Amino acid sequence: MKEKRTLISEYYRRLGLFAAFIGVCCYLALTWSYSHHLTTTVYDESAYIFKGYLFASQEYQPYADFAPWTNHMPLAYLVPGYLQLWFGPGMQTARFFSVVLGLLTLLGLGLVGYRLGGVWWGAGVIWAVTLNTGWVKAFSQVFTQGLVCFLFAWMLFFSVGKQRKTWELCVAAFLAGLTGMTRINLLPVLFLYLLYLLWSSGRKTAVWAAICGLLPVVWLHLTFWPDILKFWAYWLPAEIFPTIARYRPPWSIIHVPKDFSWWPPSVWLSDRGHLAWFGLETLWLSLRANIVPFISVIVSIIFWPRKGKWVSEDHRKLGVFLLVVYLSMLFVHFW
Repeated sequence: MKEKRTLISEYYRRLGLFAAFIGVCCYLALTWSYSHHLTTTVYDESAYIFKGYLFASQEYQPYADFAPWTNHMPLAYLVPGYLQLWFGPGMQTARFFSVVLGLLTLLGLGLVGYRLGGVWWGAGVIWAVTLNTGWVKAFSQVFTQGLVCFLFAWMLFFSVGKQRKTWELCVAAFLAGLTGMTRINLLPVLFLYLLYLLWSSGRKTAVWAAICGLLPVVWLHLTFWPDILKFWAYWLPAEIFPTIARYRPPWSIIHVPKDFSWWPPSVWLSDRGHLAWFGLETLWLSLRANIVPFISVIVSIIFWPRKGKWVSEDHRKLGVFLLVVYLSMLFVHFW
């Protein structure tokens, strides 16, 4: 009987691995097709490639006077820039890099699912990404979202699971630092991760991880100092940081007019051209594109286990960390 159960268990394990393999193959076929057939209709994709090549070839320096405007952290431009410098400039090089990066992201997420829940959870994660056309298209193009997803997926790979070694946790912190140096709105992930390590692994591990995580942050700031303050001046409120006023650009982007209000609803309900409808449309598109993680988090909160019902205390702390990160990033991106 025991041997029969072992054979059945091995059969289902191999079936799960086969399902994961088919999912990866389907994703690869889709992303390869999208990378060759999607037209460049979004300005950002061409901007990252062109500006990155100018920066990597030393034609300009990021954040320098009279250089192309950089509204993201340095790695958003330098990564595609140096790839073109090494393998040739153009969309073809950048799109091929996106295909490889997306595939590695998928593998990282699948391994995280496998480590936490077994082979079928890993396969489920792979198929959840493969069946989402919006994600596959985004990972097939040269957007910073693809790069930060890759970094975040492998940050999770090195940080989650039982008995992670200190060097693995430090690698995860370093990847979190690189993530923040690609997109500023993901920089809080590094500090949330350090708080999680302080809670779960102790002060010594958290200190080592902080050194590794802050290393790319400090290095890139020193490399482009003080011109990088032009970027920070856009984000930091003038009332609290008046000393960097001279780095603030003479113009500002107004996303929402100051006189905009959701109240009273009768004003915009009767006007289909009102800005409120654009906001609701954007919200709906965001929820539709990310419906799987959104529903998953809601279900997790509804069925959140009590403290003594978790598989282990490490699982509980990891669950709290992932939930806090998701809700924090959700709030930042909504804002």
